[in-house]
Amino acid sequence: MWLPDAVTNRTIYLDANVFIYAFESTLPPFGPLSPLRDVFHLIQQEKTWARTSQITRAEVLVHPLRQGNKPLVALYSDLLSGTAMIGMDAVSSAVVDRAAHLRASHNLRLADALHLATAIESGCDAMITADKRLAACNALMKMLLIETLSAL
Repeated sequence: MWLPDAVTNRTIYLDANVFIYAFESTLPPFGPLSPLRDVFHLIQQEKTWARTSQITRAEVLVHPLRQGNKPLVALYSDLLSGTAMIGMDAVSSAVVDRAAHLRASHNLRLADALHLATAIESGCDAMITADKRLAACNALMKMLLIETLSAL
């Protein structure tokens, strides 16, 4: 299956690491990360809908703030404002409760459980992530690992 077929006309959840790989990676843009460029292009064209958690904003801003990278802080702040092309979901009581169940049943780290719980609660069809531990949750949510996107 080609990547656009896996995400077109679907709502996908973007894990925090997707943004870090897409905007901070030093890998060549047309190498293994080129499928991420395709995903963001499909989102811009409104052929794919994207959601993420407010936690993502807190996670991705850390490095650029430490480095004093004001352009990247501005990019993330704009992109993850809830008014741009990516929907932002709050950490609700339902998300917290589901995350606790996910941690208990799948031994996930808190941040991973919160991201997966948010994706499930917001009705996403799939989740793009670089976290291989989340691949074990494929029965709960279709997981699209960044490293395998080019193989789709």
